[in-house]
Amino acid sequence: SLDLDEEAPYISPNETLSLNQSVMEDGRDSHFPGNVPEGHITLNLERSEQEIDIINDVVHYKSAYYGTIMVGNPPKPFTVVFDTGSGHLILPSSYCHTATCKVHRRYRRSSSSTARDIDWDGRVVKSGEARDQITVSFGTGEVTGVFMEDDLCFGQRGPGIDKSSADVPVSGQGGESCVSMRFIAATDMSADPFKDFVFDGVLGLGLESLSQTSAFNFLQVASGLTSARGSDFSKTFGIFLATHNEETSQITMGGWAEEHLQEEVSWSPVLDPELGHWLLKIQAIWIDGEKLPFCDEGCKAVVDSGTSLLAVPTPIFPELYERLRAPASLSGDCSSQSPSLKIELNGFTLTLDGEDFSRLDQKGSVRAPAWGQSQTPAEGATRRDMMCKPMLMVMDLPEPIGPKLFILGEPVLKKFYTVYDAEKKRIGFGRARHAVPSSEIESDTWWNAAEEELAKEVGSSGA
Repeated sequence: SLDLDEEAPYISPNETLSLNQSVMEDGRDSHFPGNVPEGHITLNLERSEQEIDIINDVVHYKSAYYGTIMVGNPPKPFTVVFDTGSGHLILPSSYCHTATCKVHRRYRRSSSSTARDIDWDGRVVKSGEARDQITVSFGTGEVTGVFMEDDLCFGQRGPGIDKSSADVPVSGQGGESCVSMRFIAATDMSADPFKDFVFDGVLGLGLESLSQTSAFNFLQVASGLTSARGSDFSKTFGIFLATHNEETSQITMGGWAEEHLQEEVSWSPVLDPELGHWLLKIQAIWIDGEKLPFCDEGCKAVVDSGTSLLAVPTPIFPELYERLRAPASLSGDCSSQSPSLKIELNGFTLTLDGEDFSRLDQKGSVRAPAWGQSQTPAEGATRRDMMCKPMLMVMDLPEPIGPKLFILGEPVLKKFYTVYDAEKKRIGFGRARHAVPSSEIESDTWWNAAEEELAKEVGSSGA
């Protein structure tokens, strides 16, 4: 059983390593969806959400998109958040006896025939030897663990392929879906934030310099797998975030999924890739065509699926909040009356409308006009009982990532399909293609039928 405890490894105090990483905000057993393009690996994701604060009547959440990977031989399923802000695979270990670890599925090295105890440089640690450990910081919490190497698989093991064609070891009976991956087996995990997470571990998708070595970097290791499967973009992944429960969020590795795009991908170069983060330069911020002076001397942005809002620096928050809030339209939505927000990047401009970055806040009530009265409001008419409030939060980070840092969270990632290219150090954006919810289709069908029926009645009465 994965819940049994194992004897803790012997760790020499003189051989303890320390690594600090920054995560902007933290993130069922689903494997391969159908119709996966050649060379790609696509996993379905689920979303978890945890309320952390309420500021200016706006609820702030930690959101996370997680999926299932298989680790070990025989393979065991683990749910992991796909985190663009960190650089390691981290799994709770049966070496860990804390309550935080025990509420999750734990990795048991003695249950896997392919497990190897290693030091940070990959050297195999013999039984009874002192070994290296690492501490990784995650915002308000941290993880301490030891280094392991084992098979990591996507979906069930299947027919093997020629292992010699891969740049990294491709393992086990299912070489087509498995790689040999170095990772951190946690011996301690802080209760905040890990205890409340519904997923087991973290799979870092940061650039190589966020990892202990390249052998710990998932994008580097997985590139051998996707390249062997025929991908021309082996160090690339794409993220699609669903907007309603009839869609499925997905991550595609070894390229991107064209079916989720309405347009060609436009690219923006990563700023200071040696920092390891998916960091972009902001050229300017615009509201309704007016350029704000805040970024005249330079701003930065990080794309992060673990942030449910748009995070902005403290100095610009009051102006953005006041200028982006607006009364709702008479129909009770934020699609027409709210200002537009444009974030000009190097190579692409993100355009967000009120329906993308606002939420409705209802206060009081207003009487609807009686049937037969004019149902066509004057252009630009609004209602007093509902406001469209921008989904903004404050976040301030020091250099070198900050201080003028914007976090592009779900409002951006739901409107735009994003592609992350670790080879060419760039991020791609394209309008996401979303399915129309069945409720909207049914509503349109009902209205069309009602209009047809009314037209018939008018026609017959006129006759």
